[in-house]
Amino acid sequence: MAGYSDDNWLIASSLVALQDMISTCQEFAASHNLKFFTDSDSTKSKTKCMAFIKHQRNLPNMVLFGNKLPWVESIVHLGTRIGNSCARGKLDIKQKEALYIQKTCCINQEFSVAHPWTRIQLNRIYNCHYSGGQLWDIFCQDVQRFISTFNSKSVLILS
Repeated sequence: MAGYSDDNWLIASSLVALQDMISTCQEFAASHNLKFFTDSDSTKSKTKCMAFIKHQRNLPNMVLFGNKLPWVESIVHLGTRIGNSCARGKLDIKQKEALYIQKTCCINQEFSVAHPWTRIQLNRIYNCHYSGGQLWDIFCQDVQRFISTFNSKSVLILS
């Protein structure tokens, strides 16, 4: 029997605790004949480290099965871009806003002869899911702009 486990996180309050958690995963994997995809090149590695810190600095390498894990500044988790800055999802918001506009335009183009209420329902079904939205600071200017875009594009569908 074979299986895969993707998109798992280890969240630790210190580097020592993180390395201890990684070592625990290593022991479990070794005893259950499991593998991790590691590479010092972050574009090739499936296993990465990210620190939420205010000021960039060199961090010691975390090690899994003798391989140094790469440190990255952002990752995509279940379709949501998460960065290590204190920006609280600004990049994710901007990407999802652009994607929302693009999908709305596609719906309007494909269903240009459909009744406006039909287009609204299609937009709700196919274009109104935002995994990771719960991480956004709903009071920040970027989220307010996204909400404004959502409202204006909904009016565009009615046109």
